[in-house]
Amino acid sequence: MFKNKTILATAALSLVAGSAFAGGHMSNEMTIVSWGGAYSKSQLKAYHEPYSAITGVTILNDESSGTAVAKLRAMNEANNITWDVVDVEAGPAMQLCDEGLAMVIDPDTMLPVHRMMCRLQMILAIC
Repeated sequence: MFKNKTILATAALSLVAGSAFAGGHMSNEMTIVSWGGAYSKSQLKAYHEPYSAITGVTILNDESSGTAVAKLRAMNEANNITWDVVDVEAGPAMQLCDEGLAMVIDPDTMLPVHRMMCRLQMILAIC
């Protein structure tokens, strides 16, 4: 059951590490979309703060996971995707992959510090 509920961002750091790059340069800010409440607070403490401390990347938290599919479609149609990482359940994750709105992250293509942080995760998102 846990596997079915968690696909994209319980491995948030693995996705963060992969999406922090734009054109070969590391971005200084990224937006992570999650569910809010205690869940997002736990992600902040376990993933975001350590990642920010190592990389200097500022993480902006957005609590819009419940409407992520529709919002990502609209952003894509407007050619203005402002999210870097989105935490969704298995069904929406597969839908986003099928529509080309989510991507597979290969930890072997990351810089060593990102690869190290990524491997701290037990679940990698695979579409």
